[in-house]
Amino acid sequence: MSDPLHEGEATRRRTGQRSQSDALPPVYEYYASFSPPKFVLQATERLLIAVPPEYLAGIGAVVLRDAESLSGRDRRRKTGGRGRRFRLRDSLGVYHRERRGHAASIELFVDNILRATPRWALATPGLRDVALGETLYHEIGHHIHASFAPEYRDPEQVAEQWRRRLTPRYFRSNYRYLLPFAYALRAVLSVVRGATLRLSHTRSTSTDQR
Repeated sequence: MSDPLHEGEATRRRTGQRSQSDALPPVYEYYASFSPPKFVLQATERLLIAVPPEYLAGIGAVVLRDAESLSGRDRRRKTGGRGRRFRLRDSLGVYHRERRGHAASIELFVDNILRATPRWALATPGLRDVALGETLYHEIGHHIHASFAPEYRDPEQVAEQWRRRLTPRYFRSNYRYLLPFAYALRAVLSVVRGATLRLSHTRSTSTDQR
């Protein structure tokens, strides 16, 4: 897979834009043709801040990119998740384990994530954060599974379990005023989640390849 962190001048970095804590992995943007809304970077950083720092140890970077920034070979490459095969360019995110001197990393395909999210959800701060968090926390779940809490179960199920643990923590930290409406909010989030899954081949995948 093309590695935007090691492609020199071709990589558009978010220079100096480390998140609010040095314990957090830096967030980079790498887009070929997609112009993301301003909230994407800010929401990604908030989502990371809500994760216990010990679970982020070992993640060298979170890369926000579009599917067009993949190399021609990677656009055609097929990968797997949840018993299915699909094109990498259609995925919402990917987790790379630590490998050959490179730290673990997470890539989010922002164009695919936003395309798979209803417009009304993107107009609501809490829900649009969840649209990104659904994938980001799933990928962090892969990292936790691989690095800190190994289980002999399906990796996708384990990653989803961690996503479900991390999402409420984020809302308690950032949208506490919504907690009295927890049941109604849960129903709305289910609609968003269902729309995301119906309009995309998969939520994300985990790979050892670079």
